[in-house]
Amino acid sequence: MPSAESAWTSELDRLDADLDLVEQLLADGAEPAPVPAWSEPDLGPLPRSLVARAQALLERQTALRSAVTAALASNAAQQQFASRVNRATAAPAAASYLDLRA
Repeated sequence: MPSAESAWTSELDRLDADLDLVEQLLADGAEPAPVPAWSEPDLGPLPRSLVARAQALLERQTALRSAVTAALASNAAQQQFASRVNRATAAPAAASYLDLRA
């Protein structure tokens, strides 16, 4: 069984990789790959030696949360604009008639 510090280090590594992925997605605008479901690990208390790293990850996560929120708002505004342009420039639907007597 891994030590508490080893288990916490692995979990912090996973969080760090997740944040790297979010940063890459924000930079590239690429479609994200599916990620496996997360389940809460039973790690016990955070070892003192990892507090600074955990705090740095929390700060990074908070900054990325703001960046994702801004990106989503920008995307929504672009979608609304595109919808207005589409409605303004779309040709009206032509009437269709069907001769039922034929």
